[in-house]
Amino acid sequence: MANNSVENSEKITKPRENNYDLLRIISTFAVILIHVNAFFIYRAADHSSVLYWVESAINIVTRFSVPCFVMLSGAFLLSNPKNKDYKTFYKKSFTKIFLPFIAVSVLLFPFAEINQLKMGGSLLAPIINIVTGNGYYNLWFMFMLFGLYIFVPIIIREKESISNKSYCVVAVIWLLFAILNQLTTIYSMSYAFGVVFSYMGYFIIGNVIHENISGKKNPVLFLALSMICFSITFAYRFFYKVGEIAYDPFSSFFSPFIVLASLLIFIAFGNIKINRCFAKLSSRTFYIYMFHTIIFKSLLSLIGDKIKLNPIVTILLVTVVTFIFAWLVSIAFMKIWKVCDRKIKRIFDKTIFK
Repeated sequence: MANNSVENSEKITKPRENNYDLLRIISTFAVILIHVNAFFIYRAADHSSVLYWVESAINIVTRFSVPCFVMLSGAFLLSNPKNKDYKTFYKKSFTKIFLPFIAVSVLLFPFAEINQLKMGGSLLAPIINIVTGNGYYNLWFMFMLFGLYIFVPIIIREKESISNKSYCVVAVIWLLFAILNQLTTIYSMSYAFGVVFSYMGYFIIGNVIHENISGKKNPVLFLALSMICFSITFAYRFFYKVGEIAYDPFSSFFSPFIVLASLLIFIAFGNIKINRCFAKLSSRTFYIYMFHTIIFKSLLSLIGDKIKLNPIVTILLVTVVTFIFAWLVSIAFMKIWKVCDRKIKRIFDKTIFK
């Protein structure tokens, strides 16, 4: 998603990989579905009802989204040898990722404060959430991603100094350690070294898959295997976790079967040939992600109990409407930011990056 902002927001000079653009769009929709669905899961009174388990299934099946976002970023950022130059890469990332994120955060801050006033909470909470990278409109992902970006030039240099086989082995071992780390440790900050270390496994292995397994296999097989992994996770929860909330270690982004399913989906899309171009929509997923939380929360607040629909229908409807509204907001924001970006670049080129 964020890689999309760095790489795709610039003038396109090489052929698009439409399959990965489509995966980025689907992953964006899936992460919105996770968050909308979570609102209803936590309100569920009967943890043994069919409705609760349908919502739990939705939560599990959409878990590929964040891992695929990270793998997409690693796939392209680590494939570009130009990114090993510290100054060039950090300058590009600073203007294309960090500054827009700051701008969006500033725009969202008043809404966070108003929400605290409504709930009778502390006005310092949004500031604390920004500092820790937690709970601020689901933007924890961005804080973690900044940590990954710091290591991009270093990883590329190390990658070029070893054989491809060694690089692949390191990626697999790193991801295995990440699974153990995330399932046995709790972190208070989204950009804590342990969190960045863990997602680095996805980051590097996304690059390995992109360079070594793309365009060679049957995508249907990998998609089918991913569904089996999701089914195993759901079966475990259904038979051994009845009565517990849907967010447990066995349906986290680092649950072994969720990891395997995410890898299989990424491999599947790497082997799908798509002629249709999704570049325009894909280029906006960075901003769709950042704006989606405030939009779906506003929608749910407006809806309240006014619309009497099946909860599953409501979840899907709110997700679709949120995606569309976030897309429209992203178009408006990108147009405004494009004007500001030119001025900001001139300032920083004369100061920080001179």
